[in-house]
Amino acid sequence: MDDIFISLIKLKLFEGGWVPIINPAIAGKTYDTIVGEKEAIAYLFEVKKEDVALLKGTYYSEGRNILESYMVVIPISATHNEINNLVDKFIKDADDAIAQSYAVRLLKGKK
Repeated sequence: MDDIFISLIKLKLFEGGWVPIINPAIAGKTYDTIVGEKEAIAYLFEVKKEDVALLKGTYYSEGRNILESYMVVIPISATHNEINNLVDKFIKDADDAIAQSYAVRLLKGKK
């Protein structure tokens, strides 16, 4: 996993509204909730044996990480376009999952 690969993923996350964070996380995004702002964190892990990277996130709500099951597998050999598509999927999945959290639904008047 080289610097260009990591930079492409970070750039796409930043375009999706995430902001830089110092290692080990690579980006974060703040969401408004009924209890105030809460932050989601994105992490990138290299799996050398498989020649892929895993883009995962954390966002704690109701005592658990609701992004626990959301992850994209990005081949190290992925093209710029493939990286963009996979990171877009992560962003959409994370936004959708967080929008369904209890504190966000309450803020939007949905129970």
